[in-house]
Amino acid sequence: MAPRRSWTKAKSLYRSLQVASWLGSNLSAQEFCRQRHLSINTFDLWMDHLVSSEDPRKRALALAE
Repeated sequence: MAPRRSWTKAKSLYRSLQVASWLGSNLSAQEFCRQRHLSINTFDLWMDHLVSSEDPRKRALALAE
């Protein structure tokens, strides 16, 4: 049986642009998703597959400065 999800789809241009847009914003992930009518759970999955675990940490430090 094939897996239910395709991680190839998770790396689509749309998803990549959404994650990049969030990384460049001053919004929390929850607020970003709310404004764009995205599921935070789905967004978290995209993040897991598109960015290293260090990127959100670096973003949080940059926003704190």
